[in-house]
Amino acid sequence: MEEILVKELEILEKELNKKDFEIVLECVNNYILNRNGVEMRRKCDKRCCPVCSTRLKIQEYKKILKKLEEYNSILFLTLNGKNLTENYEKELKKIKSQFNKIKKLKELNKIILGYVRVVEIKGDNGIFKPHIHTILVVKDGYKMIWSRQKTGIKAIRKKIEKKWGEYNGNGEKNLTDLRSVGKTKKDKENLVRYLTGNLEKQMFNMNESEIRAYLKTVKGTNRVYSYGGVMRNKKRLKKSPKTLKVQDVVR
Repeated sequence: MEEILVKELEILEKELNKKDFEIVLECVNNYILNRNGVEMRRKCDKRCCPVCSTRLKIQEYKKILKKLEEYNSILFLTLNGKNLTENYEKELKKIKSQFNKIKKLKELNKIILGYVRVVEIKGDNGIFKPHIHTILVVKDGYKMIWSRQKTGIKAIRKKIEKKWGEYNGNGEKNLTDLRSVGKTKKDKENLVRYLTGNLEKQMFNMNESEIRAYLKTVKGTNRVYSYGGVMRNKKRLKKSPKTLKVQDVVR
C-alpha cells in the first residue's frame, strides 16, 4: 500500500497547488505512520487525498443509504457525455446543465421527490467519458401517473435518449439509461455501493490518467455528490466514527 501511495503522491504533486499538496502529503504520512502503530493524527478531509477520498465515500454511502430507507420507489438514471482526450471540465459543466433539462421533462418532473447526482469520469486507453449517475426518489404512485400520461418506462427511456442526443449533438447511441430499483434493503445497498464503494472507483486503483481525470471532478467548487429535494440534508455531514472500516463498503 505504501508503494501505491508514494506513486500517487508523485502524480498529485504535479496536479495540485503547493498548499493543497502539502496538506495531502501530511495526511498520507500520518496514515502510513498509523499503519505502523503510531496514533492517527489530523485527517485532511480532501477528496483529492487518496486516503480521505475513500473514507469520505464511505460517509456518503452511509448518508445516502440512511435517507433511502425512508422511500420505496427509486429510479436510476445514467447520462453519458462525449468521449474525450482532454477538456473534461467543459464537458462536465455541459452535462450537468443538460441534466437539469432532463430532470424537468414532464414525465420525470411530475414524479421526482428528490435525487442524488454523482459526477464521474471513466477512462480507458487515454479516452475519457464524463458521465452522471442519478438516484431518483419518486412518488410511490409513479406508474399510475405515467399511465394517466399514456406512457411508461420504455417510452420515457427513448425520449430521454432522443433529448440527450439533441443536447449533446453527437451520433453516439446508448448514451442514457433509466431503470427501476428493487425495494429491498439489499437492492438499495448494492445501488449505493456501486456509486460509492466500488473498488474500481477508489483512487488507489486508478492509473495516472484516471487520477488526473478524477481530480477534474473534485476541483474547486465542483461536487461529486449533489443532493436535491427530499434527499438534501442541510446539516453538515458528521465525521465517521473511529470504528468505521473501509471493508464496511468496499468488497
